[in-house]
Amino acid sequence: MRRISWIALASLSMASLGAHAAPVVLTCPSTLAVAESAKPPAGWEAVPAGHPRAFSNLGLFSGHPREMASLVPDKQNRSGKQLLSTWNLPGGSERYWLACGYTQSALQAAQPLPAGLTRCTATHTGPNAALQASPELRCE
Repeated sequence: MRRISWIALASLSMASLGAHAAPVVLTCPSTLAVAESAKPPAGWEAVPAGHPRAFSNLGLFSGHPREMASLVPDKQNRSGKQLLSTWNLPGGSERYWLACGYTQSALQAAQPLPAGLTRCTATHTGPNAALQASPELRCE
């Protein structure tokens, strides 16, 4: 009988640890190397710029970003040179994705978020709080 009690207690302890998992912290790559191709009109030549694209924005998506279901932050707070954007993520079968946008490119770097997250907050800092090289996205 006593042995079962200890096993039950250990199971409850493990379950409560899972419920209070550490937050997931993600950052967008600060640059993205882009290889483009073009078919210029007669008499013109396409010349590669030769430099990676710089980070410009991040977004959260309900489903894969190619489905274009971009989520609007539920709340934004600005304080000095810092902007906090918060998304509440309802549970269910939907998979959420982080997509990072880059200057002068239609391409994004994207990755799925771990399942079971309920909230993400992006912290933008710098002279223009809407843009920085690598904002932090903290999800719980």
